[in-house]
Amino acid sequence: MNLKISFCLLYITLCGLLAAQDSVVVSTTLRDSVYTFTITNSIDSAKVDSFYKTKQIDVSLADNPQLYYEVFKWLGTKYCYAGTSSSGIDCSGFVSKICKMVYGKELPHSSAGMFTVCQPLPQNDVLAEGDLVFFKIKKGRISHVGIYLQHGKFAHASIYSGVTINDLSETYYQRYFFRAGRLE
Repeated sequence: MNLKISFCLLYITLCGLLAAQDSVVVSTTLRDSVYTFTITNSIDSAKVDSFYKTKQIDVSLADNPQLYYEVFKWLGTKYCYAGTSSSGIDCSGFVSKICKMVYGKELPHSSAGMFTVCQPLPQNDVLAEGDLVFFKIKKGRISHVGIYLQHGKFAHASIYSGVTINDLSETYYQRYFFRAGRLE
């Protein structure tokens, strides 16, 4: 394989890894020499705060600011059924990645499967940051999941918008909202 192709493949791999991590240490051998370097994924906190303020979310009030930074990294990622990478992700893949990075919890890669590992919350319970929100959109079964932020806002991977933030009070989400669950 020529040098140009090797570096292109390395770059593509690193982009995928950096979407889910703050930094990646890479070691590679090239013509009998070993090269090791660290690539950091830095996020400007002022940019993050400014974005969330447009959504009426105050990161300074967050119980776990890392949740907001991880969500921010994924915003705009296109939707891809069964996707799990920065090139395309579905709702359960997105929630699974966020929960792994922020809370260290492994979750099933299906919204219905995620519901089974949560403590279901009573219908009128106050939601807390990090609660999972479930929707029955297709044929009366759990078919969509997001992660609750604050003030009625939740992050999810939408078929039409990719990873985005919406409000539970929007008519569409009110119509299909099923229940919230808390990870134990």
